[in-house]
Amino acid sequence: MSGWEVVTGTARGSAHEAGVGNQDRVAVRHLPTPRGPAVVAALADGRGGARHVRSGGGAQAAVGVAGSVLADSLATRDAPLAGLLEQAVPQIVRRWREETGAHVESTPLTAAELDRLGPRTDPVIAYGATLLLAVVRDCEVVLAQLGDGDVLARIDGGIADRPMPADPRLVGGVTTSLCLDGAQDDFRFASYGPDRRADLVILASDGYGNAFAAAGWHTAVVHDLADLVGSLGTDQVGERLPRWLAESANVGGDDVTMALLARAPADPAASAGTPVPRGRHRRGTGLALVAGLLVVGLAVGGVAAIHARQQGGQQVPGVIQQNFDPLEFDRFTRVQELTRMMAESVNDVATVQRAITRTVEATEDDLIAQARQTR
Repeated sequence: MSGWEVVTGTARGSAHEAGVGNQDRVAVRHLPTPRGPAVVAALADGRGGARHVRSGGGAQAAVGVAGSVLADSLATRDAPLAGLLEQAVPQIVRRWREETGAHVESTPLTAAELDRLGPRTDPVIAYGATLLLAVVRDCEVVLAQLGDGDVLARIDGGIADRPMPADPRLVGGVTTSLCLDGAQDDFRFASYGPDRRADLVILASDGYGNAFAAAGWHTAVVHDLADLVGSLGTDQVGERLPRWLAESANVGGDDVTMALLARAPADPAASAGTPVPRGRHRRGTGLALVAGLLVVGLAVGGVAAIHARQQGGQQVPGVIQQNFDPLEFDRFTRVQELTRMMAESVNDVATVQRAITRTVEATEDDLIAQARQTR
């Protein structure tokens, strides 16, 4: 055993259009090395914009290639982990481009995909994805990050830390990605060792952090999760993690994925009613989401009220009591008419939002390329 345990979870974002699946991917490998067992965790976030029509496949390729490259590197590495990821990243990027390029050749882009991708565009753009990596072995921790997302840790027995250097280019939804030229130069790196020991490491896609209102949300999350691992054990946390992430995905609207690596946890102790480690979530990330939540709340609340009153023998105003099916709610009350009107407004806002998003995303790659040329 490496002394580290890992749990993962993922949830599809509530703001996805119908038919669009979760575009995050996460993978974990437990590997032998000449200096003892190690754990590799890789988390990729498919960009999912209008142009990145196969970003889920790009994310899948990213975690697969990263795991394979690092497994090969660790198998014969009789040396400290320091420098491992810096050496592996160029090979990961090269093999990712080879794999996505081979997929385009075997499964050509459809006419609809080409239309979204745009003319004279490198097909690999369709697979755009970010990548977070963690390799742990005993007291050694090495980390790498390309693009947005969050890497958090608890060090020295109680300090919440964000180890990654800031990237000033990641502003307003713009992010670096594996699909861009020179992606290997856009990775950021960090590490811990005997002098600064980490006992908890968190990799999270950007959808998680975006669901919080407070700027210092990461401190509360690190301490909450560390406490939960200590009191419940990683198995119990692993069972509950998808539910916690689903709440963030519902609030923030984006896919949410996490890999939680914990060292030497205490024995599990079941504890009913443990609070969700979420700090303070946003009350929504936009007008469309807020209105959508109101629509759902009104409709569900209205049906629940009808059930309750019928069971209590009460007459519901505006409702024909005999042979009434709550699913026919819209035929009998004004409330459903209002919710329908709100739903139509939400759809209008969402349409405008998608149009703006396509315009913004069409300039992202050019902005990053320009920043690379001028830095």
